[in-house]
Amino acid sequence: MSRSYKKQPFVSITPADSEKFDKILFHRRMRHEERRRLQETKKSGEFDDHLTTLPEAVSDPWMWAKDGRQLTDDPTDLRK
Repeated sequence: MSRSYKKQPFVSITPADSEKFDKILFHRRMRHEERRRLQETKKSGEFDDHLTTLPEAVSDPWMWAKDGRQLTDDPTDLRK
């Protein structure tokens, strides 16, 4: 793999290097909310009424540090 190179010239839109921390927080909140809802359902005993947690209920991807990636025309401008 020492000769591998980036074949598609995609770059980050913002200077953030990674979304790792945002993803960690998102999944933590998602698991917490799902556990909470399951406990409420367990107390009521109505498992047929259980609705799973939607991603929009715990996080907004527009508030994350990185705003996606875009295709660039300049192949020398290959920032992470």
